[in-house]
Amino acid sequence: MLLNSFLRSLRASDDRAGRPCLEVLEPRIVLAGSPFPVIGDLIDPNNTVVRIETNFGDIDIELFDQGGPGGSTAPVTTANFLNYVRDGDWDETFMHRLVSGFVLQMGGFAFSDEAGVRSVTTDPAIVNEFNISRSNIERTVAMAKLSTGPNTATSQFFINLVDNSANLNFTNGGFTVFGRIATDASWSVVQIIAGLNIADFSVVNGALGATPVADFFASGDPISEEVLVNLVDVEIIKPASISASDHRFFTEVLAYPEGYRAETITEIVALVNPGTMDAAYQIVVRYERGARDEVIASGTLASDEHRTITISDFADPTIDLVREGVPFAIEIHSTGTMAASLTHTDFGATQFESFFSVRSGESATLPLAETMNWSLGGTAAVTTLPGDPNITRLPFLVYLNDSAVEATVTTTFTLQAGGPQVTIVKTLDPHRRGGLEMFSIAGLTDGLAGIAISSTQPIVAALSQYEQHTSTESAPVLSNFAYGSQLMSGAGHTAGVLAGAKIKVGGENYLSVHNNNSTGAVVTFQFVTSTGTVTQSLVMAPNSRTHMDLADVPVSEDEFASISYTSGSSPVSVQFVATNGLDTVSTAFAPRAARFWTFAGGSFDANDPGSSEVISVFNPYKNAGFVMTLIVKYYFSDGTSILLPLPSVQIDSGERVDLDLSDTMFAVVRTKIQSDPQFSTYSVSVIAQIVSSPGGIVFPSVVAQMTQIKGGSRNSSTTMGVPLTTDGNYLLLTDPAFFSSGSGV
Repeated sequence: MLLNSFLRSLRASDDRAGRPCLEVLEPRIVLAGSPFPVIGDLIDPNNTVVRIETNFGDIDIELFDQGGPGGSTAPVTTANFLNYVRDGDWDETFMHRLVSGFVLQMGGFAFSDEAGVRSVTTDPAIVNEFNISRSNIERTVAMAKLSTGPNTATSQFFINLVDNSANLNFTNGGFTVFGRIATDASWSVVQIIAGLNIADFSVVNGALGATPVADFFASGDPISEEVLVNLVDVEIIKPASISASDHRFFTEVLAYPEGYRAETITEIVALVNPGTMDAAYQIVVRYERGARDEVIASGTLASDEHRTITISDFADPTIDLVREGVPFAIEIHSTGTMAASLTHTDFGATQFESFFSVRSGESATLPLAETMNWSLGGTAAVTTLPGDPNITRLPFLVYLNDSAVEATVTTTFTLQAGGPQVTIVKTLDPHRRGGLEMFSIAGLTDGLAGIAISSTQPIVAALSQYEQHTSTESAPVLSNFAYGSQLMSGAGHTAGVLAGAKIKVGGENYLSVHNNNSTGAVVTFQFVTSTGTVTQSLVMAPNSRTHMDLADVPVSEDEFASISYTSGSSPVSVQFVATNGLDTVSTAFAPRAARFWTFAGGSFDANDPGSSEVISVFNPYKNAGFVMTLIVKYYFSDGTSILLPLPSVQIDSGERVDLDLSDTMFAVVRTKIQSDPQFSTYSVSVIAQIVSSPGGIVFPSVVAQMTQIKGGSRNSSTTMGVPLTTDGNYLLLTDPAFFSSGSGV
């Protein structure tokens, strides 16, 4: 009787057209910290699962898109729900209505302390799909709709806190149940929220008369973000199963914090599935401002398939997957291991960089302390070059908050000339992209600067560097500095490797080293070339940045070298930069080795005599006689692959090798590339295999790096690739087996 009275009161008070009887929510972002459901939690293992990440915990909803109670599905309703999720409409909204012993409602409103309340933009109303098999019982999720008719549901939905079937199954054509709370853990979160007090904010909006609020809210307080039950993120965590036996969740996450659409920019994501099973994926962009997230692409990648996805193209304005003029980060969620890269063309030049592996198998790829601290050996911080006012450097530092909590990000720049450091502190909302235009920061006016970032939450960080050339009469026309670089995770490391440093002829080649410690450091470098090994050291003061000019090192120009460093007990970060006035490449040193490295987005132009692609591999083991060979695998867009065991390529401890695509052993690969334009881009994996192992070591690990040289086209690049992190061979270079250790194993 009480529920009937309540429904009558709703109808009686519905005095304005379009007001929902049971109201609304909002979507968009990434994986949270709670364990995923297990397949046994689901009514049908093929169903899609959506996670609502709130400030009170995570709520996982199983949608009845593939199967439901009694075999009944709600295809129109679940498709509508997923449209809101993928469009990001529900991110940063709040639960606006709680009726104890009845329903918890959301999906209609967002609130910010700056802008106040806004309504979620709705899609067209959908047809009612009520079915008695999908009854409004406890733990089910149903669409809210207007009292004006059954086919009026848009964005608002509610959770049945009790068995409401006696009322809601028979009111207004029945309320369509389209899902259920998937796990007991999620239901516990719902119960906590259902036990909150309610506040009357109807003076702000007539629909907010029974809004759940945090316990510290005091009667009479104004509405604010901190008192509300916020939907921090709404994301698909399990897609509809892609086969009868594949019911995997999106346990893998790759990320890169750079992205921008403008009339001069083209951005392409290359993606590869090196696994043995087909894998589903979705690409999520997270904007710096405005509506935060949207899924811009999704699908299935077959085993061994390479794919490119153009995000924006200045030459084709019809490609509009992202908003124009708003910086964004890119995340790729997948059900199996993948690798990805971003090719970003702007200011007349192209940068190319691999994505970070953020999570794998539901676990963070890196220790928490490393994801909360990032460092860079050095980058050009000067805006206009001395003596040439027509050359301008444009460094951008970009990062992504990878958490559901606001982050305070502190960036400290250590200048080349010493003196006071420059510190910038910014707050970054959950799952937001942010960054700094270094050329706009007062004090960064002299040469190179080392960078140290600390954050109160996990982030990922990268650098984009451009150099604009202008004439005295015209606007910018060319850029010959263009590179993207991952920052080194952690506040520096005491050992690192660069597998393939190519010393450019007639240019600047240097290592920039940053010691962000209160104590000094002695950094010892070993340069491994085809003619032997050279050792040199730098002595660094506390909190300092310096560089080593490679012209002072006896390493041949236009030759690849592997460079390793150790720094005792003082962690440092090291950046390699090589430029010859026409082109620039740069990358941070790798602090880890892995057995399996994948490079998405390889490219080779056989018609360009100056073009080459080289994968450099370094064996970091210390004891002589630990010999490895390599397997190289190429992946193409038609799903075919070429597997090349290289038994003749054997790398002893502390040695290196370059795998040049121009070599005769890769003739079959070049033939494939030249057979069709679609194969001009591809992906590559390098896998280490043990040949001999003194001491019984069974974990083969190498450091691998790809360098692409484009014949003076200002598009050369170098990247460390994406390592496989889950096979036990992803190891810090401080491991006792490696060169950094003082004794063997």
